[in-house]
Amino acid sequence: VTPILGTPTSGVATTLTGTAAGLTAGNVKLAWTIKTTTYTAVAGDAIMADTNSAAFTITLPASPAANDVVDIADYRGTFGTNNLTIARNSLKIMGLSEDMVVSVSNARFRLVYIDTTVGWRIV
Repeated sequence: VTPILGTPTSGVATTLTGTAAGLTAGNVKLAWTIKTTTYTAVAGDAIMADTNSAAFTITLPASPAANDVVDIADYRGTFGTNNLTIARNSLKIMGLSEDMVVSVSNARFRLVYIDTTVGWRIV
C-alpha cells in the first residue's frame, strides 16, 4: 500500500492538511475523541488519532448508511512518522477495494459513505 493520503494504492492522490480544533459540521460542533490504539469507528465519530507512539489502524463501520460520516485528524502531527491505516471493513474507499494509509502529518479529513459502488469518499 502506497503511504499517501487518499491513495489506497492506485487511486487518485489527494493531499489534505490543516488543523481540526473547533471545526464544525454545519451548525453542529464536533465532539472530538483521542484514540491512541486500534479502534473501530462508528458513524458520526470525530477522531483525533495520536500515532506519536506507534502506527495503528482505525476500522470503518461495517454497515454504514448513505451519508454516514467519520472525521479523522492527526492529533500530534505524526502521521508522517507513524502512519495511520484506515481499514475499509470489506467496503470500498474512493471506489477501491483497498485500505487507505495516511502518511501526511497534520492531515484532517472526512469520510462520507455514499453507496456500495463508491463506498467511503474523502470530502
